[in-house]
Amino acid sequence: MLYISKYIFYIAVLSSALMAKGYPQPKTFSHASKIYKQIDFDYTRTAYTKEVYKYDPTTCMDKNYVENDPKRSVIFVRIVSEKRMLQTRKCALEKTCVNYFGKPYGGSLCCRKSDPVYKAFDSDILNIMPVAEDSLKKFKEPPLHYKGNIARAYLYINAQYGLGLSYEEQMKYLGWHMLDKVDEKECKIYKQIYKIQKRVNSWIESGCKALEK
Repeated sequence: MLYISKYIFYIAVLSSALMAKGYPQPKTFSHASKIYKQIDFDYTRTAYTKEVYKYDPTTCMDKNYVENDPKRSVIFVRIVSEKRMLQTRKCALEKTCVNYFGKPYGGSLCCRKSDPVYKAFDSDILNIMPVAEDSLKKFKEPPLHYKGNIARAYLYINAQYGLGLSYEEQMKYLGWHMLDKVDEKECKIYKQIYKIQKRVNSWIESGCKALEK
């Protein structure tokens, strides 16, 4: 009984912190993931398999698992991968940074240190989704009910950060966007994220306006 009370108290504190004045601006992917977890308290369903997930309150939300199956971990991952974004950044493709010993280096560490565009991408809450870890290997592409969410993230990242999507990729994601339209949950999460980041995903926003008509 004491354990349950502590869990409820912990959720209340985190929720209150999120709703308080002065939303925190994420600085890293880890920070952005923690903010997303707080926003997702009202939903807690995995992206691909739509399974309810739980937080382990003894780990300060670091560990998450599918309901009634603690062995199945739920993780928070980037929709547009770090690897894909790095393909567009000079700091990753060339050795533009220099370490303590004077040796040049590139890659993600260099980009986080020297590239404002990459740092903004890395900490963007709109590029995060919760998934059952074992489901990532089961899907060659997103299931129908989440194709639109994936598409809107790719189109947004492409417009916001210069992902360099090909014409064929843009047409594919626009098709997914039309096939799987914005729903109420996606709209509510987006609006909460917007309060923090003030970055517009026009594809989600247009879908939200359509729901309000």
